Formats: sequence, C-alpha cells, structure tokens
Amino acid sequence: MNNPFLRVRNLKKYFPVNSGIFHRTKGFVKAVDDVSFTVDEGETLGLVGESGCGKSTTGRAILRLTPAEGSVAFRGEELLSLTGDKLRRARKDFQMIFQDPYASLDPRMTVRQIVSEPLSAILGRGQRREEDDKVAEILEAVGLGAGAMSRYPFEFSGGQRQRVGIARALITRPALVVADEPVSALDVSVQAQVINLLAELRERFNLTYLFIAHDLSVVRHISDRVAVMYLGRVVELAPKNALFDRPLHPYTHALLASVPEPDPFRKKERMILSGDVPSPLNPPSGCSFHPRCAHAEAICASEIPVLEDRGKGHFAACHFTRA
Repeated sequence: MNNPFLRVRNLKKYFPVNSGIFHRTKGFVKAVDDVSFTVDEGETLGLVGESGCGKSTTGRAILRLTPAEGSVAFRGEELLSLTGDKLRRARKDFQMIFQDPYASLDPRMTVRQIVSEPLSAILGRGQRREEDDKVAEILEAVGLGAGAMSRYPFEFSGGQRQRVGIARALITRPALVVADEPVSALDVSVQAQVINLLAELRERFNLTYLFIAHDLSVVRHISDRVAVMYLGRVVELAPKNALFDRPLHPYTHALLASVPEPDPFRKKERMILSGDVPSPLNPPSGCSFHPRCAHAEAICASEIPVLEDRGKGHFAACHFTRA
C-alpha cells in the first residue's frame, strides 16, 4: 500500500499558560488535541469549524511554523523531525497562503521583493534576470502581470494583495499549499474570483490544498473532502457531498443548520446549540461536544469517542451517530 501524500497522525499543540512573578505554568491551552487525517495528491481537503477550534494552528503545525508533537509525513518523509538545512530545502515543496492580505505583506517591500523572497530564502539567491522572469511568470498566472513588480502593497486592493500572497506561495512551485482562510478578509464580490483562481491554479500546477475556512459554502465549492474540527479535535471527515447531504455528527448538523437558506419558501431543520464553546484551557471530559449536544448520554461525558469509518470513507467521532 502506498503512503498518502500527506499523513497527519496524533498531532498535538498545547500552549502553556503562565502566571505569577515566576511565570509558573498553571495549565495548557489544548489548541490541537490528537488530530489525524490524510490528504491525497491533487486533492483539496477542507478544514472547517468555529473560530478558536484549532484550524489555523493545525495548518501552521503541519508546515513547521509552530512546534508541535505527533507525526506529519509528507511524501513519506517525517517533517517534524527535520532540522537545519534539511528543513530549509524541504520548505520549497510546502507553502502557506495567509488570511490577512494587509498584515502578511511588508509595506516597505515591492511586489518583486515580496514574491522573490522565498526563492532567496529557500533556494539561495540566483541571478537577478532569472528571478525576475520567475516572478513575472507567477504574477501573470495569478492575474496581476509583470507590471506589478515595481509597485508596493498599499497601491493594491485587498483582492489584489491576496493575489500577491498567492504568487509568493507558489513561486517555489510547491506541491502542498495550506490556505488559511484566504478569502475571509475580502469583500464578498472578490471572494468568488479568488476561489476560482485557486481552483485554476490547482489544475495548472498540480497542487494539493489544505483549505482552512469557516464559510461552508466556500468549502463545498472548492473541496473534495471536508474535515470538521471542534475544540482541537476532528469530529467528522467525509467526501464533501456525503458530509453536506448526510452529516453524522451532531456538531456538523448544527453547522449546516446555521447556513442561511437563500430560498425564503424552503424550510429546513433549525438546530440551536445551548451554551458557549468550552475553554480549551479546561475542556470537558469525554466527548468535548457533550455539554452542548441534545443527544448526549452518560457515556459521552466519560469516554472520548474514536474517529471511526462509518462506511465509504465517512468518519465520525460520536458514540451515537445521527444520520
């Protein structure tokens, strides 16, 4: 059996909480708590959930932008054990598109400097003409053109800035791209353009995406499979049509029920969750969703449900799946 293109196993990221004049650790925020999934080559896996559920931390941990425990195997190579030059050389094959196009671009640098920076940092500084040709090519691919090279970020709109960020991520010709809410900071009128661009670039450059978002309509449009996170854990993972048409986990039911219905004459089941999202500093015992779940029973408060295949690649972590 071949190894998956990307395999994440038992990924954990705990942030210490310190207090007092001696900064003693009084606890840990369990941002990512035992997350496992795989991504096939050329696939787009959508990662969704409420704000604070650990989606972005998961993406950053996979790309070694934050230290974490567990296993991340990319093309069969363990990334979490790479250091020094080996890690630097490997970085050309995986890149990230950041959420905020205003904060992620240095306002003092030109577009040419911003986009070419990964080439210098990862591959070493090459000849100026060769770098310019590569930057011009990738700017054309994202719809900006070579004329943008001498301009600064403040001269662009939000959508154009995000295209610069996409160009920067693709300049090293990576195989894996983690897109961290790449359209959430953009106007609605621009979001569709950027999503369509990402879909076109996936086909053109044979990219594999981990697409992080909270907008379910965006995830459904671009993803092949969808993983749902709640309080640091993946609670459901399935092909997108199976997940949207037949969700198994109560939390996924609640997420889908919260999506506005564009047809005013069409009625759908409403599911109101009680209470707030528990603190990752002190998560509930057993199933972390049980304090808000209308179907919870005694076992839900004592045993953590396992993410199991319920058929046809549809995984759910629930003691009582609800179809």
